[in-house]
Amino acid sequence: MRHAVGRLVLALYTARAFDVSACGEPQALWRYFRKLLEIPRCTENERAVLDYIADVAKHAGLSSRFNQGNLVVSKPSGDSGEPVIIQAHVDMVCEKHAESSHDFTSDGIQAVLSSGWLSAPNTTLGADNGIGVATALSLMQHSGRLPPLEFVFTIQEEKSLDGARAIDAKALRSKRLLNFDSEEWGILYMGCAGGAVDVLEAKMARVLAPPWQAVELVVDGLAGGHSGADIHLGRGNALKVAAQATAAMVRQGAKVESFDGGDADNAIPRRAVVTLAMPAIMEKAKASMAELQAELLAKLPAADAGLKLTLRELERKPKDVLEEASQKLLLELLEALHHGPVKFSADVPGLVETSSNLGIVKFREDVLEVTWFARSSVDTELALHRAGAADLARRLKLRLRPGEAMPGWKADLSSQMLALVKEEFQLLEHREAEVATIHAGLECGAFAQKVPGIDMVSFGPDIQGAHAPGERVNVESVRRFWALVLRTLARLATSESAKSQEL
Repeated sequence: MRHAVGRLVLALYTARAFDVSACGEPQALWRYFRKLLEIPRCTENERAVLDYIADVAKHAGLSSRFNQGNLVVSKPSGDSGEPVIIQAHVDMVCEKHAESSHDFTSDGIQAVLSSGWLSAPNTTLGADNGIGVATALSLMQHSGRLPPLEFVFTIQEEKSLDGARAIDAKALRSKRLLNFDSEEWGILYMGCAGGAVDVLEAKMARVLAPPWQAVELVVDGLAGGHSGADIHLGRGNALKVAAQATAAMVRQGAKVESFDGGDADNAIPRRAVVTLAMPAIMEKAKASMAELQAELLAKLPAADAGLKLTLRELERKPKDVLEEASQKLLLELLEALHHGPVKFSADVPGLVETSSNLGIVKFREDVLEVTWFARSSVDTELALHRAGAADLARRLKLRLRPGEAMPGWKADLSSQMLALVKEEFQLLEHREAEVATIHAGLECGAFAQKVPGIDMVSFGPDIQGAHAPGERVNVESVRRFWALVLRTLARLATSESAKSQEL
């Protein structure tokens, strides 16, 4: 029944298909990725894509099993020896432009191929980590020389690595792992930051609004991006900008009715909407917003050149507004919560060591919820930074809901998997690969915690703008990435065969 459901889902969810043949090789990978674009797979809505993967495995004659909600597929090989885990996550960050009518629960992603890049102009593309999943599906069908493979398709990676953290590692048969969730071709990752998502809550008091005008303040046009990998770029945070703009309006007599912005804790917010009650002083207010917009644009990077601060009158009177103390609390909290890099590595130039992202602000009836994501490659620094947020919560008398810390992945320069992939990259590209750690969460951290001694490396093609509309993947880098995957696995199969002959 599970497989039948998967086929039904594919029939219902159709997208404007890009021309697979125009992408060149590897054709199988691109065909699988096109199928993935047709299946809604936001975090916590992964069942349809898991059904599809299980169906592909079944038709390839491979066995599959569920492991704490994750899907594991085994592919034997004529070469004996220890399997290699091929790991990718099936969920994606679902972000879209405000004007887009795209429904992530039912619509397929519309992809466009232009100038060597495949992109989704109005939404996220899901190349993170759809290319990794499509690679794994291609390997299921590949008839070339491979070692035994164990495919691990994880869920809810974009929600604090929940799938990988829940997996029963005792059911896995290998201590060698290739992770395909990296986004810069030519860089081999051997470590990542840990992190935690904390939520601060406050009960907000309301009073009857004066008989003024309801006004909507919109902050839009920021680039956003990944809250770990892009945090060093200095891009604007729509929640911080909206708080600054709201404070300016409050100084002119405005009162806050609502404040809403951000969609994901691991994405830098691109848009925020504040509803205000204002007396009839719109021209002065608009002039203030234009001045603030110009001031911010002078400081922000070129990627944020589209920033717009817009005030418009709504065709209604304001409803109840925040009581003065609650309004003050809201603005003080949003000003005080840190966003951006906190500390850079003393050992690796340019690498962020500790950072935080002010990710989401929502009102749930009269309860304010603020979501804040801290990251660090040093456990003590992460704890210290989170302690600062906890102190702020105590000072402002807020409720703090601390999230479970996500494990980091400590770099191991003696890794045999790293050395092997590095050698194969050199032979393929005729240049040395860069070896690095990343200021973002990778599921390798969870596997390192669960499987002592596991040997891992993470690499992938060029993907830009992950976690933001306009996300794109470079087609040529996918071809070279696939070639490296095949070379690496053939080398591992050869090594295992040589060991068997020696025995």
